[in-house]
Amino acid sequence: MTKGLPMKDHVEQVCEDRVLAKQKRALFSQVAKYRAKEELELVHDLYGPITPSTSAGNAYFLLLVDHMSRYMWLTLLHSKADAPTTIMMF
Repeated sequence: MTKGLPMKDHVEQVCEDRVLAKQKRALFSQVAKYRAKEELELVHDLYGPITPSTSAGNAYFLLLVDHMSRYMWLTLLHSKADAPTTIMMF
């Protein structure tokens, strides 16, 4: 199907470059290292800057995720500096 590549007759023939270039990584853990036991015990994340910004000029958004219940709240922000105030109001 491709011109110029050598044919591999059986599985034992392996391209050495491919073996060297193949990346390996550890499996993702199936169990979290930490799990919140109460609602709002652990809440996270701030994202941005987003491009393009919204028509109102918001370039960031604060996505609050309750780690225990997985309930989410989304708030648009003009800048990162608005995050602490927004979290305190939340």
